[in-house]
Amino acid sequence: MSSVVLVSLNDNEFGALTSFTFNLGIGNLRSSTLLKMLNANNRAGAADQFGRWVMADGKPLPGLVKRRAAERDLFLTPVVTPAGAPASFTPIIPVAQSA
Repeated sequence: MSSVVLVSLNDNEFGALTSFTFNLGIGNLRSSTLLKMLNANNRAGAADQFGRWVMADGKPLPGLVKRRAAERDLFLTPVVTPAGAPASFTPIIPVAQSA
């Protein structure tokens, strides 16, 4: 993912995108509006794209609806310190370097 994600991710964003990519493949992430919005730093817009990836054979699958909702929720969940205060933004993957 670090080759296509151009913004820093926190732990929850990374986890949600990892689940999404594991299920759909890097090619689908690479061509997705989700990635385009994320790389434009539109995290809310990117989060709303998870729900578009629920179809199989032309109809929504309940398992995919549930999975994408969980991925979206995780993506939007702030990372907090054990004491309960919001964590400072710490990227867990480096920002891709442009050539």
